[in-house]
Amino acid sequence: MPLHAAIEPSHNTTAKFAVISIYMPKDGFVEDIVGGPYDAPFLGALSQHMLLTHHHQILTVVFFDAAHDGQANAPICFSGLENLSDKLVGFPNGGLLEVRSGPVVFDLYIEENARRLKDEMQVLSVVRFKVKTNCTEAFLENIQNFPLGEDRIRRSVVQTGEREFIAITRDPIEAKIALEPLRLQALDGIEHLLEWFDDSRTDPRSGVVHHDWVRQ
Repeated sequence: MPLHAAIEPSHNTTAKFAVISIYMPKDGFVEDIVGGPYDAPFLGALSQHMLLTHHHQILTVVFFDAAHDGQANAPICFSGLENLSDKLVGFPNGGLLEVRSGPVVFDLYIEENARRLKDEMQVLSVVRFKVKTNCTEAFLENIQNFPLGEDRIRRSVVQTGEREFIAITRDPIEAKIALEPLRLQALDGIEHLLEWFDDSRTDPRSGVVHHDWVRQ
């Protein structure tokens, strides 16, 4: 079933759909995978970005400029990764990957900052939210207005379930650290809209960007 947010998509880019994947290399194989052929551009991608978390999880975020009908018709990004089964730690469901995908409902990309800060270390944050019933519109209105630093490069929101969303932000590392208190304050302001992940309001992952590719 197609996913549709309660508000119209808001963009300054052509991104319409995103796939977020997580995989976990076994000890000793991180560099093999990060530097291997699996960071090659995916078919039909508008842009893609790879980060490595401090838990040695690899996340790949791929944006597409074509809409899709949902999970069943999502782009196939990882054909061939099964050849790495001996180098990956599997997930409890038996799969090598954890994949979430859906329509991009908000996407702000500040190209001027991207060019100006291209040589600085940058952090990509990928944060999953579960929203309470009948709270989607309020959540989206608030998440789009989370604090933006003058050096912000990107903020995107992807709807990956009926009430599940993933916020993707990109900042220079110093800007991210400086803004963290304000972002936590903003998160406090929407806590009443969220269902919890065990003892956490969100399911967050972040790390330094290792690879970027943008269609020319």
